[in-house]
Amino acid sequence: MQARNNRFQQAFVGEHQQTEQLLSDVKALVSDQRWLSVIPIIRGLSDSLNAHIDVEEKYVYPLVERFADDEELLRTLAYLHKRHLEIPGYLEEIEEAALEHDRVETLAGIELIERVLTDHHRTEESDIFPLFAPEGPLSSSAEQAVNALRGQAQ
Repeated sequence: MQARNNRFQQAFVGEHQQTEQLLSDVKALVSDQRWLSVIPIIRGLSDSLNAHIDVEEKYVYPLVERFADDEELLRTLAYLHKRHLEIPGYLEEIEEAALEHDRVETLAGIELIERVLTDHHRTEESDIFPLFAPEGPLSSSAEQAVNALRGQAQ
C-alpha cells in the first residue's frame, strides 16, 4: 500500500516541480527574446496546467471536501479553488504578451504566475497532499487520483 500511495506524492509534486522548472526555462527564453521557442512552451504549459487543475478539481478536492471536518481546511480548499480559476487567465495574458513580443509584460506575467504557483503548490503540498499519504485518511483514494492525473481515469 505504501508504494502505491507514494505514487500520489511523486505524481502531483512531480508535476508541480516540472511546471516551476518550465516557467524558469521560458523566462530565460523570453529574456533572450527567443519568441519562436516561447510560444509553444507557454501553450503546452497552459494545457498541462489546465489538465492538472481539472484532476485536482474532479478527484482530489471533492475527496478532501467530504473528509474535511474543520473550517480551516475548507477555507484552504476555497482559496486553492479560487487560484485554480485565476491561473488560466494569467497564462492567457502571458501568451498575449509573448505573441506581441513584449518582453517586459511577458516577464512580469511569468514572475507573477511563479509567485502564485509557488504559494499554491506549497499550500497543496503541506495541507492537502498529506491526506493521501500512506498513513493519511484518504490513502485509499490516492491511486484513483494518480490514474486520473496520468490520463487513465475511467
